Amino acid sequence: MIHRSGGTWLVAPLLLLVGAASALFASRSGTVVAYRSNPNPGVTGGFGERSCHVCHSQKPLNESAGSLVLEGVPQRYAPGRPYDLTVKLSRSGMGIAGFQLSARFEEGARQAGSFRSLDRRVHIVEFGDANVQYVSHSDEGNGLTSRGTASWTVEWTAPTISEGRGVVVFHLAANAANNDDTEFGDFIYQIERRTERDVS
Repeated sequence: MIHRSGGTWLVAPLLLLVGAASALFASRSGTVVAYRSNPNPGVTGGFGERSCHVCHSQKPLNESAGSLVLEGVPQRYAPGRPYDLTVKLSRSGMGIAGFQLSARFEEGARQAGSFRSLDRRVHIVEFGDANVQYVSHSDEGNGLTSRGTASWTVEWTAPTISEGRGVVVFHLAANAANNDDTEFGDFIYQIERRTERDVS
């Protein structure tokens, strides 16, 4: 399910419900607001966006004891074909986890293809003038899927030829959180993946 939103987000009441959520903030005021549930859009770290690390900054970015991968991204995509993409965050001792993912054309930073949620662990929102889709954990999707690991799967349909032919860039940020309802002691991971259209 896709929830549309305008370009402005109202700042929520000052409740510090951090946990597994990515770093969140109000776009107009710059006030930092964080949630245990799905994050506000625009915190993947791609194309000049801030990332979760803006709030959860106590620990170094991409600390070596954990890992973040995006599985299923093809080296070359077939226009209009669906692909199952899996976000996998691993870190020993994390209590809950969260993520945010986007797919945009390298040129123009506009939406590339479309996402579809496959279960209730994933939430999708369209945001901004370019209607970029941001995929994140849902309110009920911040739990671990196995000890030390959280994973989420979403369907990405590659752009058709009429939508664009350029390189697609995936930006992904994730939070391996300690579940203490603060922004402290959490580990942020951030990666980028690219794919280009199959012209064979």
